[in-house]
Amino acid sequence: MCFDLILKGIRLRFLCVYIPPSSSKSLAVVSNIIDLIRNLIPKQSPFYILGDFNLPNIDWNIPSTTYNNCHKCSIKFCSDNLLTQLIDSPTHKNGNILDLLLCNYMALDRVKFHLVDSPLTNINDHNIILFGISVHKSKRPSPKSLYPDFRRANFENINKFLSDINWKVLFNNSKNLQMFYDKYIKTINFSIKQFVPLIKQDRKMKTYPSDIKKLLREKLKLYKQCKLDKQMIEKYKTVSKKYEKAVKVFNIEHEKRFCQNTNSKKFYSYVKSKLKLTPSLPVLINENNIPIISELDKASFFNRSFQKVFIKDCDDKNFTLVSKKCLEMKNFFISNDEIIKSVNHLKDKIIRTPENIPSYFIKRTIHSLILPISLIFNCSLATSSVPNQWKVSYVIPCTKKVVNTTL
Repeated sequence: MCFDLILKGIRLRFLCVYIPPSSSKSLAVVSNIIDLIRNLIPKQSPFYILGDFNLPNIDWNIPSTTYNNCHKCSIKFCSDNLLTQLIDSPTHKNGNILDLLLCNYMALDRVKFHLVDSPLTNINDHNIILFGISVHKSKRPSPKSLYPDFRRANFENINKFLSDINWKVLFNNSKNLQMFYDKYIKTINFSIKQFVPLIKQDRKMKTYPSDIKKLLREKLKLYKQCKLDKQMIEKYKTVSKKYEKAVKVFNIEHEKRFCQNTNSKKFYSYVKSKLKLTPSLPVLINENNIPIISELDKASFFNRSFQKVFIKDCDDKNFTLVSKKCLEMKNFFISNDEIIKSVNHLKDKIIRTPENIPSYFIKRTIHSLILPISLIFNCSLATSSVPNQWKVSYVIPCTKKVVNTTL
């Protein structure tokens, strides 16, 4: 059964599932039920999957199982869709957890409580699951203005979450490197959404005190009056000079406070912000003296320019490489110690990457991620391939300053 509740403008989907004990051992039946659920779960809204699954041999704390393929198929479905199972107490009189409450990360934020209560009658062998959800429409800023604040992240919970994952089961003992890496990135992004708070980046200019704001308002008011009365020009110039002098004094005092601050990190951060060049490219001119304005056209123009200076490989079929006597590299394996040593040499910075996972995060979770990273690196060597994400990079052209000289 599937139904939606729209409360205060929020759509919540509930899926009620029942797998009979006789059918829970049939892989075909369980697979068909999972396929049906997969087609009903929404992609961008909270949903809850609850009911009697009759899968007693799953340890939902990891989750993992050594039982039949029906149980393994259910775990794979949960890991692929990053579902969290909330029930951690027995729901059956035999001490098994048969009744489940699964939800995605958007629904998990709304769960206020969940508990297992005794049945209503003595003849019922299942306990009752009670849970409450919040439907209050939160007044959050636009997602575009929110960014993960990795410096305030709860790395203790992140490492616990990542350490509890059975990566070999998650990777399904496959040799598909791209599948490895996609699940690896998907799991890390899920942990970031769960345990890294969001921060709103304020890109506004520094706030001036009230006296400077008052001068600015007066200056703007006189500027409008000058258009109607030319006699106001001298008064406008006087106020304008007062405003410029006040701003200059304020900026000097502002910089003095940074110089006197014992925190050298803030000082160099301020200096760097002043020396930082604007990331946006100026208007370009192509071969026909036509201006290039849009960012996409600029990137295409640079791409064509770079292609002209590249040297193509020789197409001669008789071309042979000079033979060199060297040992063949066999059974090359990257150890955990080598990975940790390389990660420790990374710069401890929060910079943007194609996967949106900075080195600051990796350095603090490396011991929890050492197994999946080792599997990915060594699978890459064994299959002579790399994930598609490794072929993508941010390229920022640094423009040269043009100095015009006249003789």
